[in-house]
Amino acid sequence: MQPVRIAIIGCGVIGNLHAQWCNKAENITLEAVCDISSELAEKVGKEHNAKKIYADINDVLHDDQVEGVILALPANLRAKFAVSVLKAGKHLLTEKPVARCEAEVQELIDNRGDLVVAVCSSRYRTFPFLEKIKQFIAEGNLGEIRVVHIRGIGGDPGPRDKEPPIWRVSHEYNGGGIFVNWGCYDLDYMLGLTGWTLKPRTVLAQTWQCPAHLPMRVHETSDAETHAVALIQCESGAVINIERAEYVALEAQTTWQIIGDKGSLRLQLTHWQEGPTEIFFDKANPDGKLTTETLFSEDVEDGINHGGPAIDFANAIRTGAAPRTSLENGLLMQKITDAVYKSAREQRAVVID
Repeated sequence: MQPVRIAIIGCGVIGNLHAQWCNKAENITLEAVCDISSELAEKVGKEHNAKKIYADINDVLHDDQVEGVILALPANLRAKFAVSVLKAGKHLLTEKPVARCEAEVQELIDNRGDLVVAVCSSRYRTFPFLEKIKQFIAEGNLGEIRVVHIRGIGGDPGPRDKEPPIWRVSHEYNGGGIFVNWGCYDLDYMLGLTGWTLKPRTVLAQTWQCPAHLPMRVHETSDAETHAVALIQCESGAVINIERAEYVALEAQTTWQIIGDKGSLRLQLTHWQEGPTEIFFDKANPDGKLTTETLFSEDVEDGINHGGPAIDFANAIRTGAAPRTSLENGLLMQKITDAVYKSAREQRAVVID
């Protein structure tokens, strides 16, 4: 199988990571890198053996050797450029969040045609051992799913030593704050592991911005949240309970659980902690007490998740398989995100169409 010839647009921190892993991957040739900063493009391109180095996106769009494009740009730029990539007839892997609103995702779907379009929110679901966990759930071991519980608290590491980036906690530049930055990973992880069978219907949410007495955490123009809580009721009656926060008066803590009427899973999304990654299955026992089984306990290389979306993207192009997270999956997550922000603004429950 011939490697897929990939170009990366955007050579910042995440674009550099994409280039690193594209250079390593057996099913990818790093055909080109592109950045408005020719100096940055040169640095990343030379470091990771890109065949071509561009400073103009149009050079990528008109390069017949480029089959697929990875868009590693801020969300406010990605929507416009993503449509241009598709109109140029090239497959697309877009960074997370997929967009800033439902309409931007729908525009991508309308312009996709027969091209492969994948979303990088799948990043933490690319570890091979998770396929066994997904199958374990699909086999009915948890029974009827009741609650998906997500809590990711980043604590407060203190003020930054330089001005915080303008894009990171901004509705205009990023589509939101902590909920899009990390909540998209949470939703992709849990909805993906359950086979996208949960159908969110009603959302009740609240968000809070960074406290005024904590300077140099977010940019002074920030209008988005650093703390979000949402209760999402699904068509089946299952409930997704999600809380994400940073720069808050709490110790860092994380929880990912899928709770059914027969059993529940205790999971890990990230793998940078000391010691092995562990997944536990707690099972209700009709004849005795709750029992616990360790489904997985191994040291996991955390960095591999950065290469996972691109490798999966290339595989989908060559084999015709669906990407791990499709635009339709991305649209569902965007509908949830839009509903979270609308519920918080209007102080009421919001129904997802």
